[in-house]
Formats: sequence, C-alpha cells, structure tokens
Amino acid sequence: MVKFDLKEVREDIARNRTERRKFVTLHARWVKRTPNMIWSRQQRRMLDSVIWTADKVAKSRAKGR
Repeated sequence: MVKFDLKEVREDIARNRTERRKFVTLHARWVKRTPNMIWSRQQRRMLDSVIWTADKVAKSRAKGR
C-alpha cells in the first residue's frame, strides 16, 4: 500500500499551477510581440507533429502492434 503525504501533494499541485501560469504568461507575451507569420508557422509545425504521431499510433494499433 502506498501512503501519500496530503500536505506534500497539495504543495506539488500549487507549485505546478504556479509554473503553468508563469509559462502561459511568458508564452502570451511572446505571441503578442512576435509577428503572426513566425508564431503561426511554429504552431503549424507543432500541430502537424501531433497529428502525424496520432496517425502513426492509430495505424500501429490497427496492425495489432
């Protein structure tokens, strides 16, 4: 049986939330000061990669691997 320290878990959750908020703020600032052509190109590359990976996983599962 695994025991959890509830206080430690709550601290981890709070720390993760703080880190996510900082990242979102920094990313929003970057998007605002970066020309649309640049950030949209990067966004497209990331989404293409996600779609490619999902397609590859789906095909792999269909083959029974």
